[in-house]
Amino acid sequence: MVNWLHSLSILSLLLVTCAATAVVTVAIYVILTRLAAAGQRDALSAVSPGLLPPLALVFGLLIGFLAAGVWSGPLSKKLGAPMPIRPGKGYSIDYRPAPIRLRTSLTLEDARVAVTPLDGMLRLAGTMEFGGFDESVNPTRVAGIRRAAQENLVGWDNPPGEAAPWAGLRPNAYIASGHGMLGLALAPGTAEIITDLITTHSDRMPPEVSAAVSPDRFLGSRAGRWDSLMARPKEWL
Repeated sequence: MVNWLHSLSILSLLLVTCAATAVVTVAIYVILTRLAAAGQRDALSAVSPGLLPPLALVFGLLIGFLAAGVWSGPLSKKLGAPMPIRPGKGYSIDYRPAPIRLRTSLTLEDARVAVTPLDGMLRLAGTMEFGGFDESVNPTRVAGIRRAAQENLVGWDNPPGEAAPWAGLRPNAYIASGHGMLGLALAPGTAEIITDLITTHSDRMPPEVSAAVSPDRFLGSRAGRWDSLMARPKEWL
């Protein structure tokens, strides 16, 4: 019955295999979707978790996702569906500790500056600048945010704790991989580190430990901060 498979060329066999896999994947997807829509949780609980990674892999091979942040614009153009997405650079100044106590955020309407308390610190944010991929900091805009605070907040007089100005393209990818055979043991720690990186843009590890697990260690002479890595997306394509 399967003798005809033996006579197929490698290309034909590959096409048949992909087609069969796609049919099975679509069938399973339809069944699970209908069960979920019908609220059949008991039926879904019978699906083996071991079945899900292979299905996800097959689905990823059949369907493409574009989630490249500001680079989605030029990349979508290559896919034949150009999207009008371009970089936008916002300005903010962080103070730690917070110079004043606020129980909620507020907006300085005339200056268009938002004042937000964030876990022991205070952030002044305003201005949206569309300048392509330029990472330079415009001191005039920073000074305007400072001036708004001085003119509108009582007792504000060049408070200490201002973070150094910086500019950079936000990272679009966080790598949580490379555990070898210790995935279950290392997953909780990895999840905690990734959570810190996403929410605070830093981690609680000693600098030498952080450097030892950073993707920057593979860059050789190009090793640097994470933002410089993500500023060169073409090297990852």
